[in-house]
Amino acid sequence: MSSSVRLGIALLGALALVGAAAPGRGEVSPLAIAGTEFVDASGARILLRGFAIQAKMPPFRPVQSAADFDPIRGYGANVVRLHFSWEAAELVEGTYDESYFDYYRQVVDWAAERDLYVIIDFHNNAFSRWAANGCGSGFPPWAISPAVPPVPPKPNGECVFNEEMARAIFLGTDNERIWVDFLEGSHGARSRFFALTARLAQEYAAHPNVIGFDLNEPLPWNTSGGGFDHALMTDFYEQWAAVIHAADPGAFVFVEPFFIHHILFNVPTLYEPFHIDNAVYAPHYYEFGTINQGRPILPHAPSIESIVASRQKLGIPVFVGEWGGPMGGLQAIEDQLHLVVRDFDRHRFSGVRWNYSPNWTPEGLDHFHDEDYSCFDDQRLPRPGCFPRAFAPRTAGIPLSSVFLHRDESLVFHPLLPELSDLYRMSGTFLEHRWLHDPSMGATVLFAPVALLYDAPPRVATSPGLTCEYDPAQTYLSCRSDQPGVMRVLVHPQ
Repeated sequence: MSSSVRLGIALLGALALVGAAAPGRGEVSPLAIAGTEFVDASGARILLRGFAIQAKMPPFRPVQSAADFDPIRGYGANVVRLHFSWEAAELVEGTYDESYFDYYRQVVDWAAERDLYVIIDFHNNAFSRWAANGCGSGFPPWAISPAVPPVPPKPNGECVFNEEMARAIFLGTDNERIWVDFLEGSHGARSRFFALTARLAQEYAAHPNVIGFDLNEPLPWNTSGGGFDHALMTDFYEQWAAVIHAADPGAFVFVEPFFIHHILFNVPTLYEPFHIDNAVYAPHYYEFGTINQGRPILPHAPSIESIVASRQKLGIPVFVGEWGGPMGGLQAIEDQLHLVVRDFDRHRFSGVRWNYSPNWTPEGLDHFHDEDYSCFDDQRLPRPGCFPRAFAPRTAGIPLSSVFLHRDESLVFHPLLPELSDLYRMSGTFLEHRWLHDPSMGATVLFAPVALLYDAPPRVATSPGLTCEYDPAQTYLSCRSDQPGVMRVLVHPQ
């Protein structure tokens, strides 16, 4: 099946799903952590998959209605990593813009209506729009170290973002000074950040769909050869977690390594286990060539293996806070991303794709300089390279294996020989999920939308004693049994 035909089917399916799957119950189960797994109130294992939603430029308010969440719900999302702009909230030190808090509260409520968990993402790139040669994002100008003069922000579209990030981190000392002074709390900005966090943690402690807090890509990188300061970051995270948990003891604290640790270094994290309740390891994963050269150039297996080893070392869940690729329509990028998510399934990594920009336009792209990653266009339709994938958001027991192979997905991909992919493409979508079933935990649920993954209703084969049924929209497959033991469900074309 050609890419154009497949895309047409995906578009039609997405339109059908938007109408059928968008309205939620407005009820989500509170989540907790058990070892390296997320669990709900009954103890069922929960896998979180979804999208980041960013707004790096004014007016910082990309979500304008509950319907803006419908495209990602149609693709099975159960979580969003939702940008909270410190610049928008406190442009003037000590003065909050209450209208921004009202906006954010409304968006969180809309997410709850669509059964979406929310991670409050204090997003930044190189700290501030007044840093990184005027090409950064995130924090207000007054939060910059007094030792570093702020630079006027460049207008949207005037920066080559990856180049400016690399220059700021590796070719100067301003970025290091900004981050070290902030993380050490030497000039008051950290205290204001903690106060902002405390306000949000207190407000959202009663919202079961708000599950935690993330500080995007902290960058205390020593350009003189000292590398990423893990000790400083550990100290910051432990103090920040104390602020969060004073208001909301159940909130997750997402701890990030150096943002390219699992892209170029590919060794287990250099962090030691944290003295933090409800910590989650939140690396980012982009293939280096995909985001810098426009096509994959490196194998991804070492990156995945290093994330797995980090999980074993820290003993906490993995949530890949960003993954993806630019929407150039290149088949090799799509093949590489399918392979990555297949490994996410195998190792039970939760995570969100970068990104979904509800205000994307062909002219303004993601509305941050040259970034163009949004999975959906200005009509809320999927763009080439934005593909739906089945997964098991809820497992009533202990997951044993998940093998989800999708139509036209290649079983083989090598970045230097992408033409091999065409020799090993799937002719249909085959899904297999196995688990050690616990009847007290209720149903195991698969996101396996018929409209997006199949040309006709698929066959569903199950273990004896297991009953599986689709919902009326044929989007989610729920499997139940009153018998314990190893269970298996197989979904495949007729």
